[in-house]
Amino acid sequence: MLDPDENEITVISFGFTCKRSGQHKQRYDSKVKHTIVHIINIFFANQPNDAILYMCMTNDGKARNRHIIFNNWYHELNNGLEKHSSSSEHGKKGFYASILFKSNNPQKMRLISAFYFTIDYWGLNNL
Repeated sequence: MLDPDENEITVISFGFTCKRSGQHKQRYDSKVKHTIVHIINIFFANQPNDAILYMCMTNDGKARNRHIIFNNWYHELNNGLEKHSSSSEHGKKGFYASILFKSNNPQKMRLISAFYFTIDYWGLNNL
């Protein structure tokens, strides 16, 4: 990401893909939630002053659903994390992104500013 002075800020991002084993109908797997929550908890236990950026991909038309699910998981976590997300206007255009960091992160204001600045910088407000 870039801050408003266009200095680069390194943040961690991760992704995953659903791979079906056959032609069966896709169903909700609660183990996915527990795995992702575990990854996030371990990450912040080891790197409390870092941040995680995530984007919900739109290639299958389910980005909004993912965004809602991730938002629910965030509220269930309730473990001292803070989340900032792209605007609802971005969502109407299919773009969903959020940044997570510990509420007591000393770089909190810089991370928030850089998150929104980067969206503007890359022209995502013009989607």
